[in-house]
Amino acid sequence: MNAKGDDHTMKASEFLEQIEYLEEKIAHKKEKCRDWKEIAKGTTTQVGKERVQSSGSNDRMADAMAEAVTLEKEIAIMEDTIKEILGTIEKVRTKEAKFLYQHYVEYMSLDEIRWKEGMSYSWATTMKSRALKSVQRILDGKDKRR
Repeated sequence: MNAKGDDHTMKASEFLEQIEYLEEKIAHKKEKCRDWKEIAKGTTTQVGKERVQSSGSNDRMADAMAEAVTLEKEIAIMEDTIKEILGTIEKVRTKEAKFLYQHYVEYMSLDEIRWKEGMSYSWATTMKSRALKSVQRILDGKDKRR
């Protein structure tokens, strides 16, 4: 919920923090997708406690391929969300965008950024606040156009 009390508008920090969560989910889903593709190929693999042999039925192979396709679609949606977030970062001023990229994409701490960029802690917190306000204005603008 934002300061206006609008439940539909995500806070800028929550919006940007999705990157890390989505990247973890994508990695997990890609691993599962590889497993399902191996099953579909008929190779021996483990799925939970069940061992699947290459002599499996065509239905099992088709089901495994369907699972892989479903996962690939989910991955594509998550990757599109990350692209949207990165596109939003690119819309803010250059210094703010660089800060946001370092913090939310490269996972650098505030201290790491301030040391790398040669800024005081106070200036780093100011930069973060300004950058988040810029992102929030963009998000609020998106909501108004819906």
